[in-house]
Amino acid sequence: MKKKIQAISILCMVVTIILMALPYGVAMNFYGDGGPAVGERFTSYHSYFSMMPIGYANWFPIITALLSIVALTQLINRAIRNKNSNSTVIQPVLACPIISIITSLFSWMIFGTFTAVGLIISILHVVTLALQIVQKRSSSS
Repeated sequence: MKKKIQAISILCMVVTIILMALPYGVAMNFYGDGGPAVGERFTSYHSYFSMMPIGYANWFPIITALLSIVALTQLINRAIRNKNSNSTVIQPVLACPIISIITSLFSWMIFGTFTAVGLIISILHVVTLALQIVQKRSSSS
């Protein structure tokens, strides 16, 4: 059971990172200031790894992407070493998805960057977090 949970968690994080690399993860809304599009709103879509949101002071997507990579490396490290920690200190495998979910929500609320891909990424973070909590509880009992 433990190996299945690890494999599903790793798969979720790999899919998450692949989706983040696609150019449909972050929506940026602009309003036409001149030319034929005066006052019209248009949306451009960017990858989580794109520098465009950072240029407009939205650091949340890149933080989410980097934390996802950290979580994936921690999951792979744990699977390879077959490490089972029962410490009460919050582990990066738990902290990274939690912070990623929070940063995604902040990005949606503050900058209006919500997309369906972003929702799928957040759902995969929640699934990974839930699986890690289940694994932690089953290993501590």
